[in-house]
Amino acid sequence: MKFSNEKFEARQPNDRLSLLKIQGDPSGFIASQFTPGKLTVRTRQGLTVAAGRSLLFVGGDVTFEESLIQISAPTAQRTIDIGGLAEAGEILLTRQDNLLNLSYAQNLVKSNILLDNSQVQVLTGSGGNLVVNARNLTLKNNSELIVGVIGGANFPNAKAGDLNLNITDSISILSGSKVSNEVPPIARAKVTAGDVNINTRRLIVENSIVRSDVFRDGTAGTLRINALESIQLVGEFPISPVNPNSDPAKVGPGGLFAQVNKGATNSQGGTIDINTPKLILRDGAKIQTAVFGEGKRGH
Repeated sequence: MKFSNEKFEARQPNDRLSLLKIQGDPSGFIASQFTPGKLTVRTRQGLTVAAGRSLLFVGGDVTFEESLIQISAPTAQRTIDIGGLAEAGEILLTRQDNLLNLSYAQNLVKSNILLDNSQVQVLTGSGGNLVVNARNLTLKNNSELIVGVIGGANFPNAKAGDLNLNITDSISILSGSKVSNEVPPIARAKVTAGDVNINTRRLIVENSIVRSDVFRDGTAGTLRINALESIQLVGEFPISPVNPNSDPAKVGPGGLFAQVNKGATNSQGGTIDINTPKLILRDGAKIQTAVFGEGKRGH
């Protein structure tokens, strides 16, 4: 790992300078001269990060197995950045508003990211992004990527960060999984959700949903999808019953949504913006903007 005036090498660690002691300007890059190894995350206890800081997952292929990665902070913004390389190369470290981010050259071969029964969530008082860069991204078995804004007395008119998926080949969102940027039911003030920005070659949403929704008072963001080859939306989405012991399981349509939901008042729905040469909907899937609470529908 190289910084503006210092470096740390795992092959030849310097006793005088430990990686854990590096301070100061974090601008620099992560370099690998070998094929990066796989990174597997398994934790149900959750991982935390200090206020105004970033949580970075960098490797070769990155897999989350039955894990909960949750940043829930009513105060300062935080960010989660996930990505990696399939071969030797360099990932730039950039800084914006004191938050570290990963940046990739266009010619790099990226790795694959898998979420299996795992949830990655960023819920903050204001701001906070969730970014994934990969060759292929797969969510399955009720996995989630969620960004939300809570707001509060210290953050009037707060706005959430964005959920950005920059995937070279394909995104597969499967078996009850969810990608969402929302004003959640726990929001404490009138707030604005961020956007969902998806850039890929192929997007498959099967028995799953991608959405920008409002559950309290607020404004939804834009669901923006650029798929160079195709978008395929298939099937219905399982809805968790209020009481699993007595209520029957339910399903609703899967697909793409920008909605004002029940419980919201004086709210504004979001916008769905799709750019692709081929769009397939089947087996009950929908693309929908709607109002089920009080407010105005998006488009």
